Amino acid sequence: QNSVKKVLLIGIDGLRSDALLKAKTPHIGSLVDEGAYSFEALAGKHTVSYPGWSNIFTGVWENKHGVFANPGEGIQIYANFQKYPSFFTRAKEYLPELNTVSLVGWNTVNDFIVKSLNQNIYHSYQEKKEKADLCIADDAAAILAKGDPDLMFVYFLNVDHAGHNYGFSADVPEYLEAIQQTDTYIGQVIDAVRHRPRYNRENWLTMLISDHG
Repeated sequence: QNSVKKVLLIGIDGLRSDALLKAKTPHIGSLVDEGAYSFEALAGKHTVSYPGWSNIFTGVWENKHGVFANPGEGIQIYANFQKYPSFFTRAKEYLPELNTVSLVGWNTVNDFIVKSLNQNIYHSYQEKKEKADLCIADDAAAILAKGDPDLMFVYFLNVDHAGHNYGFSADVPEYLEAIQQTDTYIGQVIDAVRHRPRYNRENWLTMLISDHG
């Protein structure tokens, strides 16, 4: 019997690779040990979330999709996602029956970049602070246990906020602690994938990426 192909994309906002290498992250480490990886890849020349995630989801640079800054920074943004849509949109155009899910704590991703979703789940970091990432992990695990997603994005924000609050550095304990906490959430999500009732008949491509660091 052919395996059903599925994709899990895990996003960690503001993750520096040198800090990741210093932090204790057994679950991310298992992905590294079992797959291909790079600690030098860049998602763009702007260390800003909206351009970075736009690059990742569309597969083109800022000069094409037109996003150079975050919303509300006093810069008029003319995003050209109609010409350069996200891979969520392209996948749904190719296979409309795909079940697509995105869980985020920063709704700019779902509101502007990712379209044509079956489920759009938002836990506001502004309202829930660090608990937003926990809510996202819990919801992702529940969907994986009871639902049938084909293309799923799970986005964690607290590492970026720790960097803004304390410093983006491998020498900042609070930054490392945020990375390590996020690793436990990732473990929860990966564990939910591996315990799916039909897991032995599925072929999961799991990717982890950051927009900037």
